[in-house]
Amino acid sequence: MRQIPSTGEAIPAIGLGSWITFNVGRDPLARERCAEVIRAFLEAGAA
Repeated sequence: MRQIPSTGEAIPAIGLGSWITFNVGRDPLARERCAEVIRAFLEAGAA
């Protein structure tokens, strides 16, 4: 966790970028693989 200096709010130091990583178009298999990654990320405690 890292603190935002101006507010003191703690936020995760590691995020999950989505701009290119999850740009898979309409391919159903690729979309399901992306969904698996997001599910694992959330199950591991991401918020």
